[in-house]
Amino acid sequence: QWIASQGASGERAQFRAADLTGQNFGSCDLRAADFSGAKLAGAIFDDAQLMFTVFAGADLRGARFDHAGLNGVDLSGANLSGARLRGAQFLGVDIY
Repeated sequence: QWIASQGASGERAQFRAADLTGQNFGSCDLRAADFSGAKLAGAIFDDAQLMFTVFAGADLRGARFDHAGLNGVDLSGANLSGARLRGAQFLGVDIY
């Protein structure tokens, strides 16, 4: 509902500090979801819509983001060691 109404109603998905190690989010629409501090090592986000999603302080070691839409994503303090980002789209990404 939050996405369909462009933020006017409902709530954005919250995954703060969740252990989602190795989960497959391929082709999911996760726009503006909050994964702050989440454990996402080895997670798959191939072809996912992740615009304005927050990954601040998340463990993204070895995660895959092939062809994902990452415009406006917050990756500040995230661990991206070994992450794969083939063909991912970036614009206005915060990595500090």
